[in-house]
Amino acid sequence: MSLLDSITNRWIVAIDGGGSKVAGAIAPLNATGCFEISQAIPYSVRLKSAGVGSAALATWKDARINLVSMLDNLLDQAGANSNEVAHAVLMLAGAGRPADVQRVTESLLERASFRACAQLTVTSDIGPLIQYACDLDPKSPAIVVIAGTGSLVGAIDTNRNLIRAGGWGPVLGDDASGWRIALGALKPICMWIDRGNPNEEPPEALEIVSKFLSEKRLLPDRDQLNSALIALAGDRHLAAQLAPEILKLSTTTEGTATYRFVRGQFWLLVKQIEDVHQRLGVNSDWRLCLAGGLASNDPLYQDFLKAELELRRIPPVSITVLDPVEAGLRFATRT
Repeated sequence: MSLLDSITNRWIVAIDGGGSKVAGAIAPLNATGCFEISQAIPYSVRLKSAGVGSAALATWKDARINLVSMLDNLLDQAGANSNEVAHAVLMLAGAGRPADVQRVTESLLERASFRACAQLTVTSDIGPLIQYACDLDPKSPAIVVIAGTGSLVGAIDTNRNLIRAGGWGPVLGDDASGWRIALGALKPICMWIDRGNPNEEPPEALEIVSKFLSEKRLLPDRDQLNSALIALAGDRHLAAQLAPEILKLSTTTEGTATYRFVRGQFWLLVKQIEDVHQRLGVNSDWRLCLAGGLASNDPLYQDFLKAELELRRIPPVSITVLDPVEAGLRFATRT
């Protein structure tokens, strides 16, 4: 009989909740309860769903439903019960403050599926991601950039203290995030409407934005553009989906408002990387590790970031895309 056959708590779960999607995986613990750093943890089931999963108070009601649904679906497809889960780790955007962690944890423990887990950890995504980045190459400093709906930069110094920059949310921060890039395209359209001059050339992003609004059924008629813009701006998770098209537009309209705004956003983000870089006191090669839907999946975003880092004369020796769910599974085996 193996150790797995003799223990009750034989699964680990990691769920990554962001501004517009929830991803998760469930994996069996091996006989020692840990895994080799150089190898991916062999998960049994991996799922992804659209919908908010962050700890933000304004959207927490919907987020909790999505997180509970993700756990239940993972358990169901793995043929597991929640009382067999040794550790469930939830990495949620906006869960960096102790008060928010407590609020979210207490809310989740009201649901039987989370309450039955032997251990439940609610944390922001930056901690597990940085730890994973360090595990990949302990000898080379790593700076993690998370950019999706929001943005955040972080690293661990030689004393194992977290250094971070950005992450101030949609009002004060989120530079070069999907939301902030989309906002740069919406504002000029609003100003163009305000001027009320039908003969004036419209903003370069109007066609892209109008098409997006029509596809999302927010613009049934061109006369309703004003209302559609307000509705889109009120849903920053939806608006963030515009970012890849705005990035493409900026490469064909050099010198225009869109181009200047996008370049300005990357200047701000790289300034945060530079601040973390200086606080780390890095005198050798360092690695840039990316996470978040936009930074991980958009090659153009990565090109913009790399170019700005080279202009600042702090280019990384390598750029690696991190898997948040893999980071969460590893975190679950360490704590």
